[in-house]
Amino acid sequence: MSKILEEVITIGIEVGIKLVVSILIIFVGYKLIKVLIGLLEKSKGFSKLNKSVQTFCVSAAKVALKALLFITILSYIGVPMTSVLAILGSLGLALGLALQGGLSNIAGGILILIFKPFKVGDHIDNHIDSGIVESINIFYTVLVTKDNRRISLPNGPLSNASVINYSTMNKKKLELKYFVDNKEDISKLKKIIKEVVEKEDIIKNEEVIIRLGEYTNIGSTFYIYVWVKPEDSLEITFNINEKLKEAFDKNNINKK
Repeated sequence: MSKILEEVITIGIEVGIKLVVSILIIFVGYKLIKVLIGLLEKSKGFSKLNKSVQTFCVSAAKVALKALLFITILSYIGVPMTSVLAILGSLGLALGLALQGGLSNIAGGILILIFKPFKVGDHIDNHIDSGIVESINIFYTVLVTKDNRRISLPNGPLSNASVINYSTMNKKKLELKYFVDNKEDISKLKKIIKEVVEKEDIIKNEEVIIRLGEYTNIGSTFYIYVWVKPEDSLEITFNINEKLKEAFDKNNINKK
């Protein structure tokens, strides 16, 4: 009985030591991963890469290093490497079948980096969500919206979607329309609108179009087309709307 007890104590001590060392390996491993990622981000070659490629590489490196740490722990606690590789192979096959979406997200991320429909810092819209690209990770692309929400979009569907990139061009045509009474004088209206529009920070060397687009028994619709910088479009829209309201009131224009 005493011999069995001694063996149990010995095994318990060995297991306890391995458990403590395993915890230390995990702790040191995570610290080391953080240091290695920091060195990667500070390296000269890495700094020359596109920001989109940087965020993707960092995400992939973290996954690879954590997988290596997991294998190291299994090896330390005595699991044979052949068994580890066999288990990983089986898990990889099972996960590959079960998580086809995850693999498509990785492939989608690679396609985004290769064909560059957008990059980090671009303002994009996939017809559901719109915002500034904060990062392109191994599985997800992260957007920050105008109201400061962070949205994670799977790379797979995003790489196959129709995406509007507002940042690829240095100008944007702004379309505004106003519905007024049929009795109003067209020349007078166009003059008032032009005076208001040309005071805004529009692109001056581009044509300003102010035309009567629709005429019905109810009223007339005037269309305004001006070119602006993409980042200024919302502010200029607000400014024109507010100042035209004041100008119409001042000139007794009956806006429908």
